[in-house]
Amino acid sequence: MLNKTIYLLLGENKDLGNKLHAHYVYECDRNVQIRIKKKIESILKNYSDKKLLGLAYDKTTKKLIQELISLKKEENWFKVVVKILKGLRDLLNREIEKAKPILKSKSLIKNIKEELKKLTIYHPSDIIKITSKNGSIKVNYLSKRFSPKYDPKKFSYYNLLEPWRDTQFIFTMNFNKNLFVWDYINVHKSFHGKRIGTKSALFVEKLAKQLGFTRFSVEYPNRGYWIKKLNYKIPYKYRISSGKHHYTLEGYKEIR
Repeated sequence: MLNKTIYLLLGENKDLGNKLHAHYVYECDRNVQIRIKKKIESILKNYSDKKLLGLAYDKTTKKLIQELISLKKEENWFKVVVKILKGLRDLLNREIEKAKPILKSKSLIKNIKEELKKLTIYHPSDIIKITSKNGSIKVNYLSKRFSPKYDPKKFSYYNLLEPWRDTQFIFTMNFNKNLFVWDYINVHKSFHGKRIGTKSALFVEKLAKQLGFTRFSVEYPNRGYWIKKLNYKIPYKYRISSGKHHYTLEGYKEIR
């Protein structure tokens, strides 16, 4: 169903699907989500280019949606768009129903940083940056010892200039929604097979549980890894595949 041209626009290259998903599912409040869900339902009921363009939330997504519309002659274009929209609608439904705030302690950032020093890969040279915004805590952890290609001149905490280079984990704890989100996780290829990523992910998720989180999500996941190693659920209705091209909105799990 999914050809290379549409795949590169949605995911790996231009990231349109991920941008819409992260903004509306992870970042927006319940009122905005209800409004966007109604927009999506209207598009599914009676499609028009104008309605689809109405899902843009900034200049970048407007330009990318226009590019998506320009690809309408591509094989299975409408099927792919419908599947993406149905997936977004279902995920918005989930968030509208399940997002609930959890308590946040006063010394939270300090406590998180101290807990991360207990990671098995931790070294004093590691970079730990923690920021707080609108009820969310974003953590960026980079292991220098396990990042042989690390270059501070080519490194930006929230704009990855060379993705898949360093051993690095970025995650967001949204206390307004009881939603933990893996934004990015990578282990340098020379250390693959040593369970560094899995052990670190399990450690971080255990910390999140101790802070009260019961809902966990990962955007655009490697399906096999997140299902088998970390017990995330990725329903088939959120998967679009054709040969070597695979796009998935997210993986998700709840822990009681």
